[in-house]
Amino acid sequence: MALSRIRAFNFNLIIMKTAIKIQRSFSFLFLILLAGVFVSCSDKYEQELGPRPEGDFTVTPIEGMPNTFLLSSNVEEAFRHKWFTDPAIGWREGGPTDTAYFELAGTYDVKMIAMAPNGHVVAEKNIVVEENAPGVACAGDNLALLTGCEESQTWVLDGEGSLWIGPVDESQTWWSLPAADLEARACVLNDEFTFFEDGTFIFENNGDFWVEEEAGAPHPADIGLEIGCNPADAWPEQYAAWNSGTHQFEVTEEELMVNGLGAFLGIYKVGGGVAAVAEPQESITYEIVELTAEKLVVEYTFGDGAGKWRFTFRPADLDPGEEPEEPEMPLEENDIAVDFDGTSTITEDQWLLDQVTAYEFPVANPDPDDVNPSANVFRYDRGTGMYENVQIHLDHKIDLTNRNKFSILVYFPSANDYTGDLAQTFAVKLQNRELGGDAWTTQEERKPEVEVLDEWVKLTFDFSDVTDRTDFDSIVLQPGGEGHTAPGTFYFDEFQLLPAE
Repeated sequence: MALSRIRAFNFNLIIMKTAIKIQRSFSFLFLILLAGVFVSCSDKYEQELGPRPEGDFTVTPIEGMPNTFLLSSNVEEAFRHKWFTDPAIGWREGGPTDTAYFELAGTYDVKMIAMAPNGHVVAEKNIVVEENAPGVACAGDNLALLTGCEESQTWVLDGEGSLWIGPVDESQTWWSLPAADLEARACVLNDEFTFFEDGTFIFENNGDFWVEEEAGAPHPADIGLEIGCNPADAWPEQYAAWNSGTHQFEVTEEELMVNGLGAFLGIYKVGGGVAAVAEPQESITYEIVELTAEKLVVEYTFGDGAGKWRFTFRPADLDPGEEPEEPEMPLEENDIAVDFDGTSTITEDQWLLDQVTAYEFPVANPDPDDVNPSANVFRYDRGTGMYENVQIHLDHKIDLTNRNKFSILVYFPSANDYTGDLAQTFAVKLQNRELGGDAWTTQEERKPEVEVLDEWVKLTFDFSDVTDRTDFDSIVLQPGGEGHTAPGTFYFDEFQLLPAE
């Protein structure tokens, strides 16, 4: 019995082994058949679609277009292209050819995807740009721009208009560096302001400096030097910190601060919260108005918003170019007559009216009388500007040889407060506007008192003692005085150059 059980077990074992062998044979056969299917499918793919696409793109500089490159795909039968040339833009649709422009020197990653009927190609290349595009010195944050994207950058004042002072709202110009004064102020325009990427700031006056003025006198009052250019070694000891020196600076998105006793930008007298500081400062903070690779504009507000200075700089190595010469004005003895009833030799575009807070003309005569029965006059509303006025810009130089007296009708209301700084005077000034903001330095002024209020008064202005002057081409009219902020309303009419006597 036991022997039969053993034989039965062995028989079952033999059957199981045989089954396993048969199963393995079928599995192997299945794998062979499956491989054949894949090979067959692959062959069919190749036969129906052809080989997968190959290729990339070429990069060719475009002649006459600096930093611009032609991108050309060489993937055959591609029906769609996408290009990647700028991370800020990302992938964009294009054709088999495209262009890429890079403003700054550097290495740029350019990519292409070309789609064809039998697949797609992804290609990538690096484009090396050797130098910045013409006219582009630098780009980046304010520190990079200030230092020219290098270790350091030197800035200088940018000629005409680079020094400017006026009210915060810019409604007037109190003074601006004129073209005619560039030669005289060469010792200001050669000043160098150099900023280093490590925060060092060096001021170099190149051996001379300009003594500033305040109210017509040298500033500070005890400087002991004349207004104008002076040698650098003439700085008095108490002001020597304004001489050439090494300081520090800090720059943010909105402000530029120079630190160290005597550090300044533009001109030395600006700082300390006032229009004209009397001693070197430890630190001055300027508001950045504009900062590019080619221009730096900063402002300094003083007197709790009473006014502001503006300084405009350019890189020292940037050619400012030549200013076109203005044609000479003829010297002529022409009529000058202003009447607001419609008979005037002065056209509207010859008036400069942005130096006064408010005005209106023609406006109804506030009090017609025998002196001035005209229907219309000019109303002048003085605000809080220090040097408010209106001006007439002529198209000729005034020949004073025979005709050298002016007259005007004025009306000063008693409603104005004349107990303070507001003056009961009406000034007529003859100026040479070729001197720009310095026109006042060579002007001739006549300023009679207006003794009667609430009545029309005729005033005469005699310039017969300056008939040798041939440079006057502007007339300034200024009621109420200057150098103060007292407001007032005034009227005037019939301003004229009188006939020869």
